[in-house]
Amino acid sequence: MIPRNGESELLQCRCKVRLILVDNVTDWSAVKVKVPLKVYHVPKIVEVDLTGMEGEIKQYVGLWKGKRISANLPYKVQFVTEMKGHGHVKLFAHLKEDEFGIV
Repeated sequence: MIPRNGESELLQCRCKVRLILVDNVTDWSAVKVKVPLKVYHVPKIVEVDLTGMEGEIKQYVGLWKGKRISANLPYKVQFVTEMKGHGHVKLFAHLKEDEFGIV
């Protein structure tokens, strides 16, 4: 399907607006989880409580090839923490804008 002129301009406009909204949050920004949040996808560890943990934003996945996509959890954040019996563990979690604050 070939987009009409109006649709193409509208799509570009939406992407620009989205980029402005997240302008203060960039890749490698230090963030801190500000809501109660647990994840269960870390191998060999039953659950990890991310509440209050600090990490770095590694990627914004709301844009793909310059087009806006509907990612429910658009920020990929890396955490490095020490877990009892496992040493330092590096883990990733996808978060929403309202789940973290900039440090």
